[in-house]
Amino acid sequence: GLTTSALQTITATPATELQVTPALAKKLQQKFAHNVAMADPLTGLANRLQCLNTINERLRQRKIIYIALIDLNQFKPINDKFGHAAGDAILQAVAKRLKENVPRGALVARLGGDEFVVASHTQLLPKNLKKAIAQPYLTAWGTLSVSAAIGLAQSPQQGKAAAALIAAADHNMYRQKKNRDR
Repeated sequence: GLTTSALQTITATPATELQVTPALAKKLQQKFAHNVAMADPLTGLANRLQCLNTINERLRQRKIIYIALIDLNQFKPINDKFGHAAGDAILQAVAKRLKENVPRGALVARLGGDEFVVASHTQLLPKNLKKAIAQPYLTAWGTLSVSAAIGLAQSPQQGKAAAALIAAADHNMYRQKKNRDR
């Protein structure tokens, strides 16, 4: 039980404290669980589920969506040589740079691994995204660098659903990689 001094401490607190009723506690717990389910825990970006939901919602509003699928180059060697902590630091820094270099209102999401998606109502310039990502990263492991392969897609020409647009962007990205490697 509570001691008398503990009760005095509790009753001496200001009356403006938030009173958490069981209903409010349940609502806060549901909101927290929803946010955890929709966010990438490493970067804080939208995760795959939130990405698909958001793009599909924007498509239902009959808005044109431009998609950029971004795959990092030279990421695996960083993970292999310096460990997952270094890889995580790079992913967090890339996420920050992407958020800083996309149009206002654009969705930035991490699909998983080293893949990101940007969805915007305005045309995306892959050159700008590539340039932002390619700037060196000053880390505890030294100066590290990655680059990006980017595939683009646009609704409705290349898809009328999020999964189709991302698949089209993925196809375009791999076609570019194949042409680059020739």
